[in-house]
Amino acid sequence: AEVGVAPDPAEHLASVVDDVIINEELGAGCLGICTSISVNNLGLWPILLGGTDVQIERFVGPLLKEPKLISFCLTEPGAGTDAASLSTHANDAGDHYILNGSKMWITNAGHADLFTVFCTVDKALKTKGIMVLIVDAKSQGITLGKHENKLGQRASDTRGITFDNVKVPKANQIGKVGEGFKIALRTLDRTRATIAAGAAGAARSALQYSVKYAKERKQFGQPIAAFQGIQFMLADMATKVESSRLLCYQAAWYFDQGREEEASY
Repeated sequence: AEVGVAPDPAEHLASVVDDVIINEELGAGCLGICTSISVNNLGLWPILLGGTDVQIERFVGPLLKEPKLISFCLTEPGAGTDAASLSTHANDAGDHYILNGSKMWITNAGHADLFTVFCTVDKALKTKGIMVLIVDAKSQGITLGKHENKLGQRASDTRGITFDNVKVPKANQIGKVGEGFKIALRTLDRTRATIAAGAAGAARSALQYSVKYAKERKQFGQPIAAFQGIQFMLADMATKVESSRLLCYQAAWYFDQGREEEASY
């Protein structure tokens, strides 16, 4: 698919709405498992958006045939949401690149077979110097950080990654130098509604547990659900949960229709 152009949902097995439905149910069960499964799409979409047919067959094909994972490597210790300021550097070395730098908070890093790495050929070029490389997780020079002991989503593996003179063939370059930033944004646009749906699913389960508890817990001889103050709280929760779910579905539907600007409101 051309960078900056919404992919035709008819060309893919699942639409964004399909992904939202799946993620909501996964999130309702376990947000950590939901993250590990759904964030795999983050690593795949840059290839689908900017890769050649040969690259798509080479990198995406094996992940469809057996349970393999690919990690989306954008965030850095000094560049989170400010992707244009990333520092991981790729030095042109003829038929390959030499990759150096660090990534942080990478989902599935300890289990992934491939890394989709956003890097720059020259930080002074800012967004015009950013590109995408597909890196074999077993490449020499890669060091994985410790598994982060997170407060929540503990079922999801999260680590830092360090690249120390990692050799990456130029055949693993997705798109051209300077297209990486657009590919990153298009990937995030495509997956934002699905990630949000996982959170909405978790909120839905929290509401269900809250209602169940309110009906079982008794004070002054009656369930606390009978008290107006508790009813107000549960009603507010239900309103926010349903609003969140509907916004996810609306954004996903807009995206599937090619109306991306409306999806990002």
